[in-house]
Amino acid sequence: LETDCIKILIDEIHYGYDIVCCACSEVVEDVKKPLLKHKDVEYTKLEALADLTGKQFILFEQVQQKLYKRKLFDELRFTEGRIHEDTFITIPLFGLAEKIKYIDKPLYNYRIRKGSITNSGYNLREFDRIEGYESNKKYIDLNFPELSNKIRERIVGAAVYNYINIFDKNVNREYKRKCELIFTEYYDLRKNFKMSINIFLVLFIKYRKILFMFLKIYYKVLNIKVKEVSN
Repeated sequence: LETDCIKILIDEIHYGYDIVCCACSEVVEDVKKPLLKHKDVEYTKLEALADLTGKQFILFEQVQQKLYKRKLFDELRFTEGRIHEDTFITIPLFGLAEKIKYIDKPLYNYRIRKGSITNSGYNLREFDRIEGYESNKKYIDLNFPELSNKIRERIVGAAVYNYINIFDKNVNREYKRKCELIFTEYYDLRKNFKMSINIFLVLFIKYRKILFMFLKIYYKVLNIKVKEVSN
């Protein structure tokens, strides 16, 4: 943390905000680089959730670089034993907040080091993120259904990431099946055309074997949907 981080966040939260988020710098071998350059933003609850489930990535789903009012944790706790425990709790926390503020000051320093989660390579525990997004989906579907499609895209994106990393590995078949079931349940090429193009391009350039598997899965899904309509 920068030496004035806590003071600045506390000063801001006294203006009636429930959550205050600051900008972040990435530090590699003592070289500091801001991750994002933006402007100060005030959010309503729905606007903040749209940012968290969308693609702006101003607020970030990680719990760091934020100061919360204590009352938000009266009924919420972190899920123990997860490497992405903040994925499970951030959406519900913002769902309880009425006013949120982002300040464009890099007061939090994220140090990249060997052995950290970021730099330790792929681990099957990355499936925790999928479970976190699925937990978010239940919350969003119940409380903010207008954001349901956005959180479904997050689930599909996490499934694609995991599938790429386990496709040619000797892992329990259930992990691959989990990803395939997500494609079957949540993915709709017609509703997510732009996302589909991005996925297909990445897979075509780097992972053509997976692309053919992905197309095979989608073809199967399409046939199922056609049969449902005809019935």
